Amino acid sequence: ICFFPLFKYFVAQDDFTLLLTAYRDGWGAFADYFAQKPGMFRPLTKAAWFGSMYRVFGLDAGPYHAVSIGVHLLNTVLLYRLMTKVRVSRTAALVCVTLFALSVAFYHIIGWISCIQQLLGLCFMLMSLIWGIDYLHRRSSRTRWLSLGAYVLALMSVEQTFAVPVVLVLFAWLSPGAPQHRLGLKAAAARYAAHLSILVLYLVFIGVWKTPPDQGSYAFSFGRNVTVNLLSYLGWTLEFGAALPSRMATGNIPWSLSHVFVFLIVMYHLARRRWREVAFGLSFFVLAVFPALFLSDHTFYLHTYIPAFGLLYLVALFVDDLLELPWMRTDTSRMALLGIVLVTMTAVSFVMVRKNERYRMFDLIDMPRSFVLRRALIAGAMYESLSREKPFEDSTQKVYLVYGREGGRDEAKWNNKNVKAATGWGAMINLMYDKPDLQVEFKVAGDAIGWEEQFVSDIYFYDDYGNCSPMPLQSEE
Repeated sequence: ICFFPLFKYFVAQDDFTLLLTAYRDGWGAFADYFAQKPGMFRPLTKAAWFGSMYRVFGLDAGPYHAVSIGVHLLNTVLLYRLMTKVRVSRTAALVCVTLFALSVAFYHIIGWISCIQQLLGLCFMLMSLIWGIDYLHRRSSRTRWLSLGAYVLALMSVEQTFAVPVVLVLFAWLSPGAPQHRLGLKAAAARYAAHLSILVLYLVFIGVWKTPPDQGSYAFSFGRNVTVNLLSYLGWTLEFGAALPSRMATGNIPWSLSHVFVFLIVMYHLARRRWREVAFGLSFFVLAVFPALFLSDHTFYLHTYIPAFGLLYLVALFVDDLLELPWMRTDTSRMALLGIVLVTMTAVSFVMVRKNERYRMFDLIDMPRSFVLRRALIAGAMYESLSREKPFEDSTQKVYLVYGREGGRDEAKWNNKNVKAATGWGAMINLMYDKPDLQVEFKVAGDAIGWEEQFVSDIYFYDDYGNCSPMPLQSEE
């Protein structure tokens, strides 16, 4: 009900640039992440996955969305499994994974193809943690190797998963809810020595060989942004009523009711003398969000998908207490609670997303929210209109896309930039023409195009919604 409408959306902006890079460079795109230069390390999700998917499905957006929805579903199952591993009851675990699975705040994570990095990153992270906890109790070499393998795949997906060994050590040391299984800090670290060794190698590789990003939207900075980002992410994680927010952290902290709720939950558990549980939950959240704290620009709520477990764990403990109330001890009462949460979350997510879509239908360009899905509609309209024209000639040396609606030049430039971003700065056109090096230029009506260039170029007018129509050759006069 909530996610099926995603199949009508196309891919957009960063998706096209990653598809083009993977298609053009092949395994070179994967190897480039190991080069000695500043930047993020995501070879599995930003190179191998895009290259493999494009070779099989091309620009058919449906399979990409199907994979994203499927991974999110798998993450929901794994999150439930981890909840039970850290001694949360099954009913409380089901309640909290329902909050996770149907949160509208994560709609973009599932709908934006590029967010496969968060989806797969969390998937491998949860696998590593589940097998790692099994190894704590069973000392099986099989579960240890499975945990280590999943951890390596998580590190190759997104940097927010780096802290798996630290989380495992903290769990063994704090042992929330089961003091009989508690290990000393040194013993816990020794138990996960192999995990910690991989973490050290990874940190040396990132910090010394590659070094953190120093320019662009992922550039790191150290200042007030760290505190602002942390508090922003803390408030966004449990924001279940947002209408597809596209907000990002700014200079001011966006205080909300979510902050109050988190504060009250923490105070409640501390009053119950559960400092170990609070320390474990908040440590998980902070460690998982840590790499995103130093961003100065790309500070979107998307980074809350992986850390969400830390706060949901504290919520689950509160739900467990509710289930111990006299009128909640029967199976009927507990299933009724779960049913209420399930229906409520489904209804809230469905209404919020559909409301957002109705806004976009009537006011596409000025809609401040959901910019990724808005641009996916724009890119889809351009793809469909260009496909109907079937212009993809081998002799074409350049493609001009001219914004043709009448209006002020400033407005035209804004819409030109918007559509340009929607198509991955022209990468979609390269993929459609099957020419990675084809020149693609965006123009505004009134810009000059050379007379001779018209004979070796395809020229199209497009509108605010991305719809294209070919421009006939102009007379020399």
